[in-house]
Amino acid sequence: MGLYDRIIGTSEGVAKIPVHGFEATIGEFADGTLSDAGEVAEVQALIATVNAEVGVDAKQRRVAKINRVLLLGEARAPGYATPAEVAAKLGV
Repeated sequence: MGLYDRIIGTSEGVAKIPVHGFEATIGEFADGTLSDAGEVAEVQALIATVNAEVGVDAKQRRVAKINRVLLLGEARAPGYATPAEVAAKLGV
């Protein structure tokens, strides 16, 4: 299974990668917005927390947790309104 299989959704039982999210990430790298060493390190730290989980279910729960925390951070919900609060909620 390759990246393109995941994007177009041809692999049965494997999570599809949404094109909009993939495009946003690649765009951030391409235009230099996500080229800052600190930002790249933060992305790598988040990926490491997913990889540290044992089993697919645990990894998927971790990804869902990251998504929830980032959505709340984006909305500046109470307790998620600052980068420090978001990082603490993410455990990084």
